[in-house]
Amino acid sequence: MINHYAVWAAIILGEVMGILWYSPALFLNPWLAAQGRTMAQLEAGPPWPPLWALVTSALTAYTIAWLIGRLDVRGFFAGAKLGVILFFGFVLFALAAHYQFLGVANQVMWIDLGQVFLWMVLTAGIIASWRKRNAI
Repeated sequence: MINHYAVWAAIILGEVMGILWYSPALFLNPWLAAQGRTMAQLEAGPPWPPLWALVTSALTAYTIAWLIGRLDVRGFFAGAKLGVILFFGFVLFALAAHYQFLGVANQVMWIDLGQVFLWMVLTAGIIASWRKRNAI
């Protein structure tokens, strides 16, 4: 059984992390500069990227929760370890190659991948440590 509270806590954490990660206090300015874009250009873009981010975070979090249940991963550190494995096994190499084909600056790639890595590790840790009783 999936603990939906844990999954939604992880999804909300991901949204908050994204807001903070891409804030002027952290990585917004170098991220924009590496793309040759301005904040005005970003704000003038289409409105759906935040919605897309929420939907994809939810799908990823539920997939991680399902996998944690199937593998019977328990505890924060065991979940975090799974998050590291999933990131390196599936996300890093696929996205790094994709960014290279697109010609995206390496700085943009590493900023983006850093946020995804941290979210996946924390998500898997939260879900693995907050399991329902008698979950399979």
